[in-house]
Amino acid sequence: MPAVAMSYYHAQKPARAVTRNKLSFDALDQTKLDTVIFIDRLKRVIQTKKEGEVLVSGTTPTYGMNVSGIMSMIKAEPSRASTVRNSSTVMTT
Repeated sequence: MPAVAMSYYHAQKPARAVTRNKLSFDALDQTKLDTVIFIDRLKRVIQTKKEGEVLVSGTTPTYGMNVSGIMSMIKAEPSRASTVRNSSTVMTT
């Protein structure tokens, strides 16, 4: 497994890019961290997701994704540029 691997999914909706980062220098350890970036037709990032673990209760970690809120482009007045709104980050399982 390489240190970093990237995959692109242009034809899917929404389009996305996935990076897989190896977490260890050990050749036998295949543990990786995935990051997914979703983009719209204008090539603007609309959401990011990262793998993660969280201790909900006790000492057993729970797998999940750290997900940014979906970015929504808001049309502003003609004299102003469009603004971007981002909802809060949540952990989903």
